[in-house]
Amino acid sequence: MINFFKNFFKNQPEKKADLPFLHEAIDVKNYPLQDLLYWQKSGMWDELIMIVQRAHSDRLITGKSITNTISIMNSSHANGWLLHCTRNRFSDTDYKHFAYLLYQKVKSLGYTLNLGEVKSQERSPNIETITKYYLKPSLRNRFITDDNLAGQLYGNITISYKVINGDPFEFKFEAHAYQDSKYTSPLDFSDLLDAVMT
Repeated sequence: MINFFKNFFKNQPEKKADLPFLHEAIDVKNYPLQDLLYWQKSGMWDELIMIVQRAHSDRLITGKSITNTISIMNSSHANGWLLHCTRNRFSDTDYKHFAYLLYQKVKSLGYTLNLGEVKSQERSPNIETITKYYLKPSLRNRFITDDNLAGQLYGNITISYKVINGDPFEFKFEAHAYQDSKYTSPLDFSDLLDAVMT
């Protein structure tokens, strides 16, 4: 009988331990600014924004929303772009600095950070990590206008960067506007691009 149980348990498939859901807030106040400045001077910021600007220019000329490395999102309530990281040579550090700099530039336009987080979880068979900055117009910029409507600037802005198994996968920059009749129309997305891509 003992041999039966030994053989029974021996033949059971081994269970892989699941990765627990890991979550941490981004400490934006203690970001390594010296590393960021060095990165900017290296020219990586310029290279990344050139890819985005070229894709938006191409879309205006050709009407195509997808290029080799980037997809453009454009609708009445959502505008933005998605960079396909696997088609570029940039590193994990490049994308993290890119996300933080975009966050700082959006913040300077009258936005406040509503959520800054890094979360990792298993999405079998992969490990997925997402860095996200979610910004909303500051209370001062959500004032009620003369038309009795709430201002929304460019809408709520999300900057997210996804890594799969340690490799950069995709990078998104999105502005989502309220379509509610209580809100003003959002400001032009092209103006937002001009403001953050400098």
